[in-house]
Amino acid sequence: PIYAMSLATESMVRRQAGAISPDALKQMQSAVFAADELLSSLAMHVRLDRDELKPELEDISVQDMLERIDLLFATRAQHTGLRWRVLPSLCKVRSNPLLLERMVCDLVANAMRYTPQGGVLLSWEPGGTTSFTPGSLFIVVACLCWAIDNNLTRKVSTNDAMLVAALKGLVAGSFNTALALGSGASWPSLPGVWGSLLVGFFGYGLSLTLFVVGLRTLGTARTGAYFCVAPLFGVIISLAVWHSVPGPTFWLAAGLMALGVWMHIRERHVHQHTHEPLEHAHEHRHDEHHRHEHAFAWRGDAPHVHSHRHEVITHEHPHYPDVHHRHTHRP
Repeated sequence: PIYAMSLATESMVRRQAGAISPDALKQMQSAVFAADELLSSLAMHVRLDRDELKPELEDISVQDMLERIDLLFATRAQHTGLRWRVLPSLCKVRSNPLLLERMVCDLVANAMRYTPQGGVLLSWEPGGTTSFTPGSLFIVVACLCWAIDNNLTRKVSTNDAMLVAALKGLVAGSFNTALALGSGASWPSLPGVWGSLLVGFFGYGLSLTLFVVGLRTLGTARTGAYFCVAPLFGVIISLAVWHSVPGPTFWLAAGLMALGVWMHIRERHVHQHTHEPLEHAHEHRHDEHHRHEHAFAWRGDAPHVHSHRHEVITHEHPHYPDVHHRHTHRP
């Protein structure tokens, strides 16, 4: 009977027949849809209670399930005035496909039923026991590659910081875009592209330029320690927007991070050291490390850039492992 009613209402909607208003037809469709959902859910729960339904686990593509749910609810969300957007996912889960999809459909249906206007956000947060998955291995490898990249970037930090940042951004951006398109993603809208470019300029381009300058003057370890506090600014903004109070674990992590940065700032590294002969080019002023002559006209006080050579010098003063202090230490 429910299926027959569904066919009848669908036919009436297509024909716009009779004196029935479009709003009434939409209400009829919603009522039939809700009745079908209710009966299907009840039947499944009864079978589960009687142990008649034995879940069989298998690997499920979340994207395939989301596409089916999108087909089921997109039109209904539009009719009820709700904003509807399904984000793509590359995840796979191990579960029973029928029960999992039924559960998600029930959550979406209830959310739509009791949300007269606005938007519905349905997300999934993994729980249960902690396990090591292939995805976590990729995260470990990504962090290792990041550490290697930081150390390699330090070797070229004497070059123009903006040029280094531009080249890294061009290569990384091209690779990530190709990876996304190869994984089935579609091109975003033009406003989305401009918004991404704006965020990328400040969040990646400007930040990476300053990071390269930090590598040049502070060394890899200190620069990494100082830049690791960057996510805290996002946390502060989120606390101001959503007014949620973090748990004790958050404050413990924030305290440890602040302690590490404070220890770096308070450290005073002084010992006698020898500068080996070195030739490079970077912006500099003349000081105790730059006492070379020039083959061009120069006022004597302005910062300038040219290839210059450092001769052997031994002295003692507070210093960081910058581009001029990469010597070894004896125990």
